[in-house]
Amino acid sequence: MGNCSIRLLKPECTFDNQWCDEPLPRQASRVVECLYYQSVPENVDEYSASVNDKKALFPGSCFAFMFYLLNGVLVDNGVAVGGDSAVMSYALKIISTHANMRSDSTDEVIALVTKINVNVVQFRNYNEEQLGT
Repeated sequence: MGNCSIRLLKPECTFDNQWCDEPLPRQASRVVECLYYQSVPENVDEYSASVNDKKALFPGSCFAFMFYLLNGVLVDNGVAVGGDSAVMSYALKIISTHANMRSDSTDEVIALVTKINVNVVQFRNYNEEQLGT
């Protein structure tokens, strides 16, 4: 995750060639999918329904580092992941799921999730317009 985040931030320093063997879009997609499958439940009630589930939300300190990666994936309509809408959707779901973790007010969560969902719909509509479908 750290290597991918650094590469997405496009630092001015040079990287060891071995760090860049995997193409960035593939690496970013792989890391986001891994984070998604480790932390986002299949449905909303999964956390309360299953004690033996291996999925768990990351602590806030971990999410703080993950946010740079997720932001890098989402910026400029996902150019870092080749515009892959599935990966971008995973990144948005990771953010919204973790936002629910620390919320004190249901209204705040609903407002945030609604805003994210509106952005996803606008993104999909934009992509459909660009593809002419």
